[in-house]
Amino acid sequence: MRFSILALFALASAALAQESTSQDPGPSPTASVGCEPHGDHWHCDGPASTSETATPAVPSPTESVGCEPHGDHWHCDGPASTTAEATTTGTQSHTDEADATVTPTKPSPTESVGCEPHGDHWHCDGPAETGASTSSGSSSTGSSTSTAAAASGTGSDEDNAAGNVGVRLSAAVGSVQDFLNMESFNSTTALPQMASYADLIKLAHQNPNLSSMENLWEAYYSYWNNDILATGIITFIAHELIYFGRCLPWIIADAMPGTFNRWRIQDHKAPPSVVTQWNCTKYILAIHFIVELPLIVLFHPMMDLCGLKYASPFPDLKTLAAQLAIFFIVEDTYHYWLHRAFHWGPLYRSIHRIHHQYATPFGLTAEYASPWETLLLGLGTIAPPLVLGYLTENVHLITVLVWMGLRQVQAIDSHSGYDFPWSLRRIVPFWGGADWHDDHHRYFVGNYSSSFRYWDILMGTVAGPKNGREHRRRD
Repeated sequence: MRFSILALFALASAALAQESTSQDPGPSPTASVGCEPHGDHWHCDGPASTSETATPAVPSPTESVGCEPHGDHWHCDGPASTTAEATTTGTQSHTDEADATVTPTKPSPTESVGCEPHGDHWHCDGPAETGASTSSGSSSTGSSTSTAAAASGTGSDEDNAAGNVGVRLSAAVGSVQDFLNMESFNSTTALPQMASYADLIKLAHQNPNLSSMENLWEAYYSYWNNDILATGIITFIAHELIYFGRCLPWIIADAMPGTFNRWRIQDHKAPPSVVTQWNCTKYILAIHFIVELPLIVLFHPMMDLCGLKYASPFPDLKTLAAQLAIFFIVEDTYHYWLHRAFHWGPLYRSIHRIHHQYATPFGLTAEYASPWETLLLGLGTIAPPLVLGYLTENVHLITVLVWMGLRQVQAIDSHSGYDFPWSLRRIVPFWGGADWHDDHHRYFVGNYSSSFRYWDILMGTVAGPKNGREHRRRD
């Protein structure tokens, strides 16, 4: 009898257990997200989103570390630490070394698209579209814009192209908004000061995967925390240093005629006086600050719009050399035809006359021109990188700065008034040089190209006494 009672009790327990395990633990995973079974119930992160493609639920990457998207939620290693160094996954990022590495601030990748970590903040192409699926994978460090596929998903080439233009436009608008947001000037940066040589050495070696210059470049952008400001400052300072730095040797040569006069092209004329050079300098500074500086400030949004890159790493030397060669050829062609048009009567009188005030040019006169001439000829310098960047998405700001510097050096040397035995025209075939452009100022017509000779040779516009006499006879 005792065993019968025990057997009945065991059977009843088994039946109850079977009934219990057969119950729906609910809510089911389709009603919630992040669910895991725990005995006879579920542990869930929260209710499921009603949108077709839900945005990952919290915690977001800005709240936790080691996060990876899993459907409509995130799996994270743990909460973000405010005092310890947080690990950033993905490709190379702007790793700013300070006393403690902080987690990038908002916007997070779940709020924007095309985001790359830059020290304690993110650089993003624009806001995320609501209801659209955004890719949370790593962005390429070598690019300041994301691809069209990351913004609009797979589709036709036309859809991808349209999406890419939209992302670039959003990036350009976003950079302008960041520039106008004065709070960015007050935000804490990864570089509170760069006052000592030791700081520079430390920054130059903070990321072993980058060169010293690339590390300093990253630190520079993180320091300003404002891309338009950072690009504008470095571009304008580089422009001024290269221009007046390259003019300085020619100023010294003009001040020492006893030593350098034998290499002067128009040696029968006296070198420019100090007063003449100072008056020229004042006019050029006015052009630089009034005309060129506002355009330089607007250059970064144009970079974003055309897909130029400014994050590390820098381009390799082969790519740099090939692009510079393209820029020289395109600019020389543009310069030839526009410069030739400037010598047509109405355009000469309204635009180009100022540049020809000096029949005997000297280095500083390279950019001595009217505002309209500065704008139109400057377009030939800056348009080739922008167009090539738009077509290939493979032009870096460093390449643009190198190109700008070489173009300035070429223009200054061609106006220097000196022709040395080691001048570049004796080395590079079809190179113009100072003697070539000096004839343009001496005879007024012909030799319209900026760097090379072949356009003037092909078009029969080589400057000389004959062309000069014909021009004076027509006048």
